[in-house]
Amino acid sequence: MTMRTKNPNNILYACEFGQLSEIAGGVSYEDLAALIDGFGQPAIHHVAARRQLDKIEPRVTASQLAQSRNALTGNTGLHFAAESKALDQIDGGATAQDLAAARNIAGYTALHSAVRCRALGQITGGVTIQQLIDARDNDGNSAIFINVDWVKDVNEKLIFDKLASVRDSIGQTVIHELASSGRLDTISGGVTAEQLAGLRNNDGITALEEALLMCPLSQIQGGLQPVLQNGLLTIPQLNDALQQVLDDEYFHDEDKVREFIELGAKKDIVLGALRNAVSFAETIAERRDPQKQDQEDQGEKAWLEKQLRFLIPFAADCGFEVSDVVPPKIMLQLLGLEEL
Repeated sequence: MTMRTKNPNNILYACEFGQLSEIAGGVSYEDLAALIDGFGQPAIHHVAARRQLDKIEPRVTASQLAQSRNALTGNTGLHFAAESKALDQIDGGATAQDLAAARNIAGYTALHSAVRCRALGQITGGVTIQQLIDARDNDGNSAIFINVDWVKDVNEKLIFDKLASVRDSIGQTVIHELASSGRLDTISGGVTAEQLAGLRNNDGITALEEALLMCPLSQIQGGLQPVLQNGLLTIPQLNDALQQVLDDEYFHDEDKVREFIELGAKKDIVLGALRNAVSFAETIAERRDPQKQDQEDQGEKAWLEKQLRFLIPFAADCGFEVSDVVPPKIMLQLLGLEEL
């Protein structure tokens, strides 16, 4: 290994490219905190971003990283350590209090960074739900809304009433976020459709509407029948949910579609989705050159095959024959089926 002399240019280069071990005699926190690049970034930030804090002797503390700031943005070394999951390289570790206290000029805390980059598991002493709620930037945005993966790293029960009372700048509750991420099963004691229907964001969208798309219906206690009976959920809303479930392959959930139909959603929606898929399949078949099966063709074919295989089983549920909608040519060419 070629050792580099201990001059500012060599040190900065080594920090930016993760080569601190090539600096003869090593470097200290003081060396790196005092060395600033052309963007106002202390060299110690590059070290944290490259997960090389363990190359510094003596080891760096959370307090030292919090004191090291970018002159333009106000980001601290703790922001970079959280974003690169290097909190475990800090001497004595970093607590949730340390991270929440480290704020840039926008008020964005290092705890926000830890949530965003899924580094909560590295926080010394763990983190509480209340700490995530209380960490807010200058616009009032709480760290708990960055993503919902924090549910894996908190050692306490998720209480519906507490999470339903916390809102972001658009009126979205934490329950909305859990519903849109398929995580309602993490709520202690479960949650009912009535509870979800009672939570609206600023646009009037309920947590129930989010759950209809993204959650297995088994995560809703008591099912949907009660809210259909009391009018908190209408058939048109159920139709809209069914349409979205059928339109996007990401939402494919056979049990959910079947239950929507059983609850009264329009069967014509399923029929329409199947006819649209068949029409698209026929268009692709007409333009495809059998000698040129390019990547785009293969991708479209795979998507259509998945779509049709998902939709076809619902034909009987909706009261029509597959052969009435899907031509034998499509069944054979696209799905390789002589018959259903």
